[in-house]
Order: sequence, then structure tokens, then C-alpha cells
Amino acid sequence: MVKWNVYKKVRIYDYQAICFEEVSPSGPANFRTSPFHTLWRVLAWGWQHLVAFLINFEFNKIFNLEWAVATAEY
Repeated sequence: MVKWNVYKKVRIYDYQAICFEEVSPSGPANFRTSPFHTLWRVLAWGWQHLVAFLINFEFNKIFNLEWAVATAEY
């Protein structure tokens, strides 16, 4: 059928079996982090635990003034 021009001859590439090697962006010492990164991680950890503490103990109710209102009509 290719001879009769019903079909064209086309090259097909199968990219499923190709495994590209991952190139690491740095040398063998990439496990070391900068002090700023470590400081940022510590601050983020502290912030997360502070927010979790405030949520668990319903810290937002302190700012709700309805429970602190005293009127003479009571």
C-alpha cells in the first residue's frame, strides 16, 4: 500500500523506554545546608507549633468580647 501512495512511510520514535539520567545540581556535599536555611526551618517549626497551640486552646475566644460584657439590666 506504500507503493500505491495510500500510506506514507513515517519514522516513529518510542520514548517510553528511554531513561534519562538525573543530573544533580551540585557536588557530593549537597547534604549540607546554609545556616539561614536551618534558622528558617527552626522558625517555621516554632511558628507551626505556636499556631497549633493557639488553635487547640481556642485563643481566638479571648478577643470575643461578648463573654466579658456586664450590663445593669442583668
